[in-house]
Amino acid sequence: MVGRRVKYLGSTIQTIIRVFNVPVVSDGHYEGEVLKNFEDGVYKKMYLKDNRIVGYMLINTRKNAGIYNSLMVSKRDISAFKDIILSDKFNIGRVIANALLEGEGYASLYPLSPSY
Repeated sequence: MVGRRVKYLGSTIQTIIRVFNVPVVSDGHYEGEVLKNFEDGVYKKMYLKDNRIVGYMLINTRKNAGIYNSLMVSKRDISAFKDIILSDKFNIGRVIANALLEGEGYASLYPLSPSY
């Protein structure tokens, strides 16, 4: 499509709905190790296998849903930030910093990168 070959990483069905005006995000499979966080009326639950996201659910927020989806589809190891991934301290900067520290480079974060 863009003149170069890239590896197809697969896809997931991400569902974003509102239930009684409360946003609910659901993505992936609900099996494996479970991480949970409930703060300030926001519920987050994530499922991991081998330190990789296989599914998650967010209630009363959509924050980081895109980041979680990208990490899940690319099957990135999240062990470097596993302890904060569901907290408000987590953001894309943590993911980029980790990739740079591991020598992968910024471009390795994107599924359409030629490095795949």
